[in-house]
Amino acid sequence: MNTDDMLRRSRPQLPGWAASPAGRQTLESLTRELPVSASVVSPARRPLLGWSIAGTAVLAAAAAVAVALPGTTPAPAPRTPPPAAAGPGASPSAPQLLLAAATQAERTPDTGRYWRVKQLVTVRTVRIGTGANGYDLAERQLLEKWEPRNPGERGWFGYRSLGVRPATEADERAWRAAGSPTRWNVGPADSPDRKDVILTTAPDAGTLTRAQATGATYLGDLGGLDVAGVRALPTDPAGLRRWVDERLQRGMGIAPDSPDNAPVAFDVLTQLLVDVPAPAAVRAAAYRALAGIEGLRDCGEVKDANGRPGRCVGLDAGVHSPKTQMIIDPDAHTMLARERSSGKRADGKPIKWDNTVVLVAEWSDATPQIPTLP
Repeated sequence: MNTDDMLRRSRPQLPGWAASPAGRQTLESLTRELPVSASVVSPARRPLLGWSIAGTAVLAAAAAVAVALPGTTPAPAPRTPPPAAAGPGASPSAPQLLLAAATQAERTPDTGRYWRVKQLVTVRTVRIGTGANGYDLAERQLLEKWEPRNPGERGWFGYRSLGVRPATEADERAWRAAGSPTRWNVGPADSPDRKDVILTTAPDAGTLTRAQATGATYLGDLGGLDVAGVRALPTDPAGLRRWVDERLQRGMGIAPDSPDNAPVAFDVLTQLLVDVPAPAAVRAAAYRALAGIEGLRDCGEVKDANGRPGRCVGLDAGVHSPKTQMIIDPDAHTMLARERSSGKRADGKPIKWDNTVVLVAEWSDATPQIPTLP
């Protein structure tokens, strides 16, 4: 599946698609796929990465597969010196935030039947009206994965639409000027039944779907790992980064000295933090490897799409890869959200590919259920 197909599947034009049987099946299948492009084209011809909504993230990312460079051994990834401790009252640097998160990851309980990830995804869906009186609607969706620790078990995928709302403050002003409607008929869906799609501001009842097969594969375009492979990943940051670099070169033709190496490695390592049922020691190593990536920057105090305050850690785009940011809770030392963007619109604003809030990422013995309202 190429990047364009993945983005179309993960960003349907109408939110009614997600509630249809075909939509639910697609969303569930996305939880079993790394959103990585399988197009055999030159990296210079298309973007390397594009995340699905389950990202999930679906959770996950995308990359164009290129021919690996033969006979080349990846060099160790460059490491930045250990950051100096912040003084009293000083804001931590980007590496310090990530190193503190690594310590927290090591302290997190590493037992439970499922790796449970609950995310809030905002998707711009449809435009209502035209001209100055028009406004965009965005749908908020809860996506919840329950990945089993035991390779012989099947997982679960929960989905719940929280309804639509104006996408921006400007859209909200136009919506209020239109009388603040709460229900819209946006015409027939792009599906065989061609039924009209009704949008509403109200949340739906949600669904819970059993995975169709056991033996999920993670990081598919890095060669693919089953649960046993995930648990065997290096637990030291240098070893983990070498493993990532070797897989990037072998599977995508991205050499360690390529301008795209750091941005793509950043994406892969953030996937290990949330999307993959990795042990606590591996997640801690991923945070420490992230802290050593050159070009890392602190982009200041921000709020995630759910209104939670945090500090932004980012990495600028490479030649063919998008800009990536993650939001860290500076007190709890956990990831709150991640966002990826590539290119700019005519008004100069970035085109966002993914804006995902991480509500829960933990091992759990709880029984899988339909995602509850946040």
